[in-house]
Amino acid sequence: MNDTEKSSKDFASVEEFAAMLSLSVCTVRRMIALGEIPAFRARPQGRRYIIDVRRALEMMRQNKVG
Repeated sequence: MNDTEKSSKDFASVEEFAAMLSLSVCTVRRMIALGEIPAFRARPQGRRYIIDVRRALEMMRQNKVG
């Protein structure tokens, strides 16, 4: 696995993450706003979020169990 393949699986846009989990984009955005999914802005003043897929899935698992 090269660095490009690794980074593309580690991070996702809101749209990509929603498709991975069969959720709507609105649901993912709402989860980000509530702090249920860790995400950061692509640019300091940007509107797009980038999601750390591994951390997001781990956080979602912890929230369901806890």
